[in-house]
Amino acid sequence: MHRCPLFLVCIIAIHTSLFASILTPVQAFYSEQYWVALNPDQFQKKPDSDVDQLLKAHALIKLSRPPKASKVLHDIPSSPGIDNYVVYLNIQIALLDNNIDEAERLLGMMYNDPELKVYTWTQLAIAEHDARPKRAIHYYELVRQETQDSRVLASTYRALWGLYNMTKQFDKANSIVVEWLAQYPDAVDHEYRLKYWSDRYDSNAMAYAIGYSYYKQRQYQDAIESLSQVQRNTKPYGKARVYLGLSYYFNYDFGTAIYVLKPIPNSILLDHNALIYIARSYQRLGKDREAIRAFEYVLKTKSVHRPNALYYLYYLSDNQSDKAKYKERLYKKHPNSSLVNKLIWTEVETHLENKDWIEAHNQLMNTSLISSDTELQARLSYWTAKTKQYFGEFKESSVIYNRILNQFPYTYYAYRSSQNLDESNVNFLNYHHVNQTTILSHKDYLLVNIGLADLVRQRLSQALLKANEDNTNDKEKLTHQLSYVYQLMGDYYESIQTIRRQYGRELYPQKDAELSTQLQPLLYPTPYLEWVHYYAKHYSIPASIVMAVMREESLFKTRSVSRARAVGLMQIMPQTGQELAKQLGVAWAGPSSLQDPKTNIQFGCYYLSRLYRQFGNWEHALMAYNAGLNRVKQWQKEYPTDDMDWFILMVPYDETKHYVKHVLQSYFMYQKADLSHVKSN
Repeated sequence: MHRCPLFLVCIIAIHTSLFASILTPVQAFYSEQYWVALNPDQFQKKPDSDVDQLLKAHALIKLSRPPKASKVLHDIPSSPGIDNYVVYLNIQIALLDNNIDEAERLLGMMYNDPELKVYTWTQLAIAEHDARPKRAIHYYELVRQETQDSRVLASTYRALWGLYNMTKQFDKANSIVVEWLAQYPDAVDHEYRLKYWSDRYDSNAMAYAIGYSYYKQRQYQDAIESLSQVQRNTKPYGKARVYLGLSYYFNYDFGTAIYVLKPIPNSILLDHNALIYIARSYQRLGKDREAIRAFEYVLKTKSVHRPNALYYLYYLSDNQSDKAKYKERLYKKHPNSSLVNKLIWTEVETHLENKDWIEAHNQLMNTSLISSDTELQARLSYWTAKTKQYFGEFKESSVIYNRILNQFPYTYYAYRSSQNLDESNVNFLNYHHVNQTTILSHKDYLLVNIGLADLVRQRLSQALLKANEDNTNDKEKLTHQLSYVYQLMGDYYESIQTIRRQYGRELYPQKDAELSTQLQPLLYPTPYLEWVHYYAKHYSIPASIVMAVMREESLFKTRSVSRARAVGLMQIMPQTGQELAKQLGVAWAGPSSLQDPKTNIQFGCYYLSRLYRQFGNWEHALMAYNAGLNRVKQWQKEYPTDDMDWFILMVPYDETKHYVKHVLQSYFMYQKADLSHVKSN
């Protein structure tokens, strides 16, 4: 349970110590809420007694004291702004007493609040699920008809599918799950896979729906297994083959990707923007001649990937005049493409890799860049400063490093610049914490505190959707509010992804640096901070690096499982976890042990401390955390250097190269936050 900030300014130490030994963490939270409600004068200049009584009643319900809660609610005078919430809390009491009939009676007393009704229908459906499944179906169907919230709808579809199976309405179960997966392709997870598969269903439609869902979640091996089941001469076969081929491509099986994709008509491949992946597969297999022909064909079509084709043709061509032709065409025809920026960097990077500092410097000085790509601007500026350093122009390089700190303060290159400047003064590490008192309205804080945070989330989600459709000016404010509500709900993953999706940055963590100062604290939350502080101190590593690894590995999803089957907050492989459990004397119950936040953080801190002691720096330690100890040792032999920037440049694994930069960028941001003075979210 996470503390919600209504009225909470401070808590008296006596109260905390009194309950710590006798209450669970959840009970302690609600006893704290209860105490705050009993003493509103200590937290508000003008206490709202009705609101405080609601808060008190909610706390009593959560502490399993329904008679006292009922008395509190009974004494609240009727008023239009609060009556529905009194009814809602009385329904919670009825549900706590398993009195479903009373809960249904009370529901009829609600008025003019469809959102609250939908939310309560869901609760009644859950309560009726086992005893009266047909009644549960009735409530879920009401929810399905009335709500437009995608998150609520996705869980409603899942519940209806199970209930229709339970009541042997298999045709409805089949249609509901296919409709569900078509609308919400991210809905399927591995746990539900076997439950979906049944001879009662249209197995082709089901196989496609499940396979596409896995594809959207980047679980490509699972996608391959499902999509391969779709038979010829069936309606979903064509689409299934496209996503099967793409799944093979993203699963690094390029030969099979070509085998699957090439027979598909080009018109279908174009419709799915998939034509480019045949050419890329040839390129990844080292078949340059076939790749060039395939890329040239892409240029003759209306593919959205024509800029990509020009970029890779430039990269593959040996003839300098051809290179110049492709480069000029890319610049003229697609000046706003990110590939223009990438091409600029490719030319610079080639000189840097060869340690040709003169040509690299000339290329950097001759680059006239007009780009909104903050990361690229910072990167080019940083290497301009580095090359000046090589030529002994230390004053000029320092000026550029300081400029990077001022102009691009949230980037990885700001972190590297601060290191090169050897800044002992951290005045430039400005960080703006979340201003809790201005993000949400007083009413929304009340709803969060009486268990209705999801209701606030639904309303803000719909408002943001409409703001985007109408292109109004309140998009950033709504994004800010919605992200914050997700944090209050304990869903840090959705909090961060809400911001990234809004600004088109979902797949590019380095782009977080482009977003506004007001959004930065929400992008770098501090969940589980007490355990992070404890184990970081215990194993003598910075809490900031632990937070950074956790953020980049899982975005704080405790049950996250990667394609490689790494588990939990710090993405630890089960085999590694078992070894660490033995070394630390911790009970091991299999991979599920790693889904416990405390255990995962302990193991991650211990493992990071071992790697740091071995390498003596965080760059190598983080590479080893991502790619393995032996690979990093091999790279050290292949690229002997004391220059960490050049070493990272030479790392042959793009994933590891990006991983190190992303973690160190987050490390820099958490240093700014000064975690020693921050409370856990």
